[in-house]
Amino acid sequence: MNHLFNFKIDKNKASYQVAIDLKMFIENFVINNYFFNLCNEFSKITNIPIQTIQNKTKIILSSNFDFNTGKFRSKFSFLNFTKDALSYLWILFCCFFPNFKKRKKIIFDIIFDDVDNSNVFTKFNKLVSLFKSHLFITNNKISHKTLNLFYFNKKILFFDQNYLKGKKLLFFKFFLIILFKSIKLKINFFTIFNVIFFQTLKYETVFNKVNSKLLITMRPWKTCPIKNFLYKKHGGKISSSFQTNILEASISLFIFCDTLFTLGDDINIKKTVSDLGGNINSYIPIGSISMQSSWFDSKKDVLNLPDVDILVIGINPSSCLKINNRVMNNYFEHIKWIKRFSDDYKNLKILLKHHEYRLHNSPTDPIIAFERDIFRNSNVNITIKSNSINGSYGYFEKSKVIVSFGSTMILEGLSHNKKCFFLDPNLDNSAFFQNFSSYDSLRIGTYEDFKSKMISSLSDIETKDHTNANNDIYCLKSNKATNKIYDFYHNYK
Repeated sequence: MNHLFNFKIDKNKASYQVAIDLKMFIENFVINNYFFNLCNEFSKITNIPIQTIQNKTKIILSSNFDFNTGKFRSKFSFLNFTKDALSYLWILFCCFFPNFKKRKKIIFDIIFDDVDNSNVFTKFNKLVSLFKSHLFITNNKISHKTLNLFYFNKKILFFDQNYLKGKKLLFFKFFLIILFKSIKLKINFFTIFNVIFFQTLKYETVFNKVNSKLLITMRPWKTCPIKNFLYKKHGGKISSSFQTNILEASISLFIFCDTLFTLGDDINIKKTVSDLGGNINSYIPIGSISMQSSWFDSKKDVLNLPDVDILVIGINPSSCLKINNRVMNNYFEHIKWIKRFSDDYKNLKILLKHHEYRLHNSPTDPIIAFERDIFRNSNVNITIKSNSINGSYGYFEKSKVIVSFGSTMILEGLSHNKKCFFLDPNLDNSAFFQNFSSYDSLRIGTYEDFKSKMISSLSDIETKDHTNANNDIYCLKSNKATNKIYDFYHNYK
């Protein structure tokens, strides 16, 4: 058997290839006889197809891979075995809690899942208004006066007793099978099957009470094959998600849903999803929900924002910077380009705008510390907190040229007819840009090219198109993104 702890990525490889290597290892792991037999036993109890269980396992494994060390996280270690075995027994024990609230099943037009904060309500207010009925499913206790919420309390678990009839003893026997296999192979299989067990019970319970024609999982990397299967088992029609980011390889492995609402109509999205082990049936370009909510549907709040020559948009510094030995260095290199350019053109106003969520950790964030140090005594300012209800989109309006190492806002800016570029030292950022030849005209690989493009762009600011392509490839104009979703829903048969 391919042991999880014997696998380590080669961080000297190109970043996209690193993700492909991880995908291939995981795909081989789930078809190994030992693990296949475990999936088969769980399938016999639940009638969930083996492939669906395997696909969920792929997501669990990839989400627990540490690109910094190049290895799977220690939670699969036998050291966590006892704790996780007890967690399985706790879930099983909760199966004996009677569920007193028996209600008639309610069918909604649209259900939103993976809701973890109240900001979602503002973002999707326009979309909700188009439908006759809606529901937000959340594991967090969030309140709202007008929206319909389904709170699934993970601390006090009540599962559907009708579903559990005749299965409780079988789930206990499956516990013993996992116990034996984990001890024999010295792999903590409870780490995988606790998630699968819980999500099976959760969504059997949820979709026995509520369902809809359209299910939206907020983030593509949070899609779940088991949820999708049970949603349709109970009468649901379309499982979907939004493209919320460039399909960067380390966070885009194993995406599964019927429909992905994409920013633009670039056909290469399909190849990337397939390469990275996912399966999506249809791709519907709509533009950006975030941009519609924060810009087109909001009051324009830009009077207190500075005029900027070059706006540098920060990125979400997740696993993407640690995927190989070069990406982090290339990130710092693009920051050095900005500093060098600012030294040569001291009259220009340059602003680095980070996402506001980084404000909380900014005092200890090593990347922000590096940026503050390198930009000290320069004409480059750093802003994290947005001084506009429009967020970073307000800064778009006050900027002449926009650049980033890998922010999705470059694509959104192009739909807004802004001059936008990706700074990609040595054109080495394959985790972001592999397969997307349409991005070639946006990528800048050397400082000399960066300097030349900035000067020409700033001196010829009225020229809108520098991409040699229809900007709809990158992102549709986002003023009616929600209407496109509703039209898809209305026309679906």
